Amino acid sequence: MSARRVSGARQALRWAAFGAVYLLLVVSPTGQELDEWLLGLAQRLGPGPLAQLWPLLGRRVLPFGLVVLVLGLGALRVRRHPWQVLRVGVLVGASTGLSLLLKQSLPRPLHGRELGYLTNTFPSTHASATLALLVAVWWLCPRRPVWLTRLLCAAAGVAALGNVVGHAHRPSDVLGSALLVGVGANTLRAATSRRASGYSDDAHDRSTEGRAGLTGKDGCA
Repeated sequence: MSARRVSGARQALRWAAFGAVYLLLVVSPTGQELDEWLLGLAQRLGPGPLAQLWPLLGRRVLPFGLVVLVLGLGALRVRRHPWQVLRVGVLVGASTGLSLLLKQSLPRPLHGRELGYLTNTFPSTHASATLALLVAVWWLCPRRPVWLTRLLCAAAGVAALGNVVGHAHRPSDVLGSALLVGVGANTLRAATSRRASGYSDDAHDRSTEGRAGLTGKDGCA
């Protein structure tokens, strides 16, 4: 099977997973109960002062720091690799905008009882923006050592916890955001990889196989 067909199959699976998360955890009554149970379970990770620390880190400090970092990296690379910087901007803007649009348009059935928020919060706009910024850092770094991959994966974990601990979002919201950013990142990567970097993304991925989880390739090493 060609690389293009494999990539297309992966994209289809991500869209299917996104739809499944929405239907199973957001729409169905049993899924809503499971989602709210997981939300309650996550609060145990934030006892005492941590109840305020996780949201502060995941929804304020981390996104702001990533914006500053991406702007700095973009400024360093825009002259030699303008398409790469443009790709980053499109990813962050599209991920955030699409998340907001979906959150406002997708219905959330109430099933005659209150299960958490009465309005739809799927997917999380905060999580989508933060995860897209993490992908942007990965794309803009000319070298990607193992420690960078692990650091970005840890930051993704902080973003997930920061949006769930404190009841800002349900776990399904963050999972949906991750899938949405994965689809967007791989779509842009496939469409612009040759023009957006001074070296081949595919060749780089072969030399760092298994470390490109933030762009939806395999997983965090």
